[in-house]
Amino acid sequence: MAPLREQVEQGLKQAQIFAGLSPAELQSLAARAVRKLFGPGEMLFSEGEPCSGFYVVTKGKIRIFKLSPAGREQVLAVEGPGSSVAELPVFDGGLIASHIDQAKAKEHSAIAQARQAEYLITRRIADASLRYDQAIRQLDILSRAQPTADDAFALVWTRFLGGGSATMLEVLDSYQQAELLRLQRPDQEFAAREAVAETNLLYGHIR
Repeated sequence: MAPLREQVEQGLKQAQIFAGLSPAELQSLAARAVRKLFGPGEMLFSEGEPCSGFYVVTKGKIRIFKLSPAGREQVLAVEGPGSSVAELPVFDGGLIASHIDQAKAKEHSAIAQARQAEYLITRRIADASLRYDQAIRQLDILSRAQPTADDAFALVWTRFLGGGSATMLEVLDSYQQAELLRLQRPDQEFAAREAVAETNLLYGHIR
């Protein structure tokens, strides 16, 4: 007796629905097929049940019937070896529809994730833009305040050297104020450049 896999492959080869498959494709299909044996009068499936696959008849016959409202059997077809049963529900509301639903769910999930990522990137761009504007405003303030602070220091220093009323404490204080403004400028310039670089990088992610 041939091994079970070969028996399944031979059975599938009889089916008209698989007539165009190559030997390799039949072998691949046989590896996924499940062999089932049914006794006389045993039900394969009933109307209304979810479809999990279809059947290929390799031996014997299958009677397909429908019950009338009065409970009488109405025979729709009798299928023998080489016939396939329940293949339509697989492609119309069964396995394929299930796979399509799963694909749609994954697509919706991917779209939601993409929108969330785009939202987060937009928020980061807005934050970088705000930091850039703040840095530019600070640089403008420093540019206008620096000459005034330098002039104030020069005046106090001149008064101190000329023996005027300026004290060393006033000289040090005016010098520190001028230097503090000067030291703040590189920090603000760096903040502005950093914001521009981050914005360019984030725009590259959403293009």
